Amino acid sequence: MLHVIQPRQLREEEKDLLDYSLPADFPGKEGLREQVGSAPVVSECGCAWGTVNLRTTDRAAAAFDTNVMEAYGEGLDVLPFVCDGEISSLEIVPHADERPFAFPKREDLKLWVPRKPKAHD
Repeated sequence: MLHVIQPRQLREEEKDLLDYSLPADFPGKEGLREQVGSAPVVSECGCAWGTVNLRTTDRAAAAFDTNVMEAYGEGLDVLPFVCDGEISSLEIVPHADERPFAFPKREDLKLWVPRKPKAHD
């Protein structure tokens, strides 16, 4: 369940995970990176998973809908989601029911690129 919150900037650890998750070359990458620096968090997951939803105003040059990359670590996945060329959320999914869980650090993660995103025509 998501809780709407007073908009806030991404916390350093959230921003670091998004930056880590967007390293590969794909259409619109630079636009998405710019969004990470300015998009406010507008809701948070109430289940203690660390998931946040963002609101952006600037679309990336090439629009596509996908999870761009996936980072994974021992017992968790980190998924940045893009919708219509905008960073829409950062989802942190622990595989165990342990709550609260330790927020992942980039040095504990591995990056996985599921496929090269395709830009919409």
